[in-house]
Amino acid sequence: SLRGTVATREVFEGAQLTSADFVAAGDSLAATLTDRERLISVPLDAAHGLIGEIEAGNRVDVYAGFNVIPVDSAGRPVNGGQARPMLRLIMSDVPVLAVGETPTTASASTNVTLAVDDVKAAELAFASDNGKLWLALRPSTGAAESPPGLVTVETVLLGVSPVKVLRSAGGTR
Repeated sequence: SLRGTVATREVFEGAQLTSADFVAAGDSLAATLTDRERLISVPLDAAHGLIGEIEAGNRVDVYAGFNVIPVDSAGRPVNGGQARPMLRLIMSDVPVLAVGETPTTASASTNVTLAVDDVKAAELAFASDNGKLWLALRPSTGAAESPPGLVTVETVLLGVSPVKVLRSAGGTR
């Protein structure tokens, strides 16, 4: 009698169950997720999110940009330290589940739904609220991987090693 249904709450061993604890499975996205899988929707403008170019079923790399203030070894901002823009690949080969409507103006945003694990969902939420996200479309097959590096003015214009740049901003790598 439970065939084709899903539990509406977590079922614990030895728990008393009633028919009210189950509903028809239907096409619920939540019913398709496993324990650590998450769907997260992030707002992106047309340029940063490739809106109009990407679609459900594509795979993307996610870059996050932040303005970082140099800190000392204790994590305190360095006196007179100015914020420096930094960008880094934070996730690769992420499945796109849905893309909202194409915005009518360049400054408008639309939501892109990505399938990630629970930790990456938190990282995406943080980066979306505190920095700027970019999506890069991956090829359908045969995508090559490069080690993720830190991108700054120094790495782009001067060829300075990302490790030196990170150390100058208070990092330890």
